[in-house]
Amino acid sequence: MSETGSTVPRLALGRRLRQLRESAGMTIEAAAQKLETSRPRIWRIEKGENPLRSGEVWLMCNLYGADDETTAALMALAKETKAPEWWRVYGDTIPRTLDLLLGLEQVASAFRWWEEHLVPAILQTEAFARMVMETDPALSPDEIELRVKARMGRQDLLFNRKDPPRFDLVIDETVLERLVAVPEIGRDQLDRLLDAGKSLPRVTVRVMPRSAGFHPAVQAGSFTILDFPTNQNGNGEPTTVQTDGWITPVYYTKPEEVTRFVDVFDDLTKRSLDEAASREFIQNLRSQL
Repeated sequence: MSETGSTVPRLALGRRLRQLRESAGMTIEAAAQKLETSRPRIWRIEKGENPLRSGEVWLMCNLYGADDETTAALMALAKETKAPEWWRVYGDTIPRTLDLLLGLEQVASAFRWWEEHLVPAILQTEAFARMVMETDPALSPDEIELRVKARMGRQDLLFNRKDPPRFDLVIDETVLERLVAVPEIGRDQLDRLLDAGKSLPRVTVRVMPRSAGFHPAVQAGSFTILDFPTNQNGNGEPTTVQTDGWITPVYYTKPEEVTRFVDVFDDLTKRSLDEAASREFIQNLRSQL
């Protein structure tokens, strides 16, 4: 994102403004000319990359013929785009490429997470997170510590929120077996997974055994499906899929794209061990440490 401010309100505001413009039968070029701005700026606004002042929103709503109620609601939403995001207290230590992901996580009502490489960030222990970050030679010790603190703050949505999101995890067996190579860290990390599945009522942890063989997710790689709450009118953020990228995450929101990932996750759930068998698998690994 190119400017500071709250990511998800920007996305919602940009999407509604685009819908209003399209309903008015107006092109981006025509809107830019009428508003005496540039085409790229309108494009960035509609993509949620720029925060907006209430006055700017009023001008756009007036141009697109929005009613008073819609205009007032979007002007209020514009104020939210200026709100600082909690992870910005860590400055540039947290890459801007993560702004969208962290913003979406804060408002998601449900996660469906398939992981074939690492324990998910939201369930990592502090020691495990630090060990992973220490593998990046580009990070200084101070940067690592700040990122670890930020990652622990990211977990508040599961462990400290009064109304936490649903979190369904399917994790590959090899991810867990790798923890045996680091006993001190692995022991606590396995305990964290066991505790989350047992003490957090909205968290489920399933293990994908190697005996399941090849499955569609082998091609898909690790991914997270994020669902969002809807308002009384049935509107809300569209279901979004985030896939891993070494430099920056990749997102999918088109219904046909999301459906493919949902089908893969449903298949993973069927092939994986059930919750009880998964706990037993993790406990057996834990007993080796």
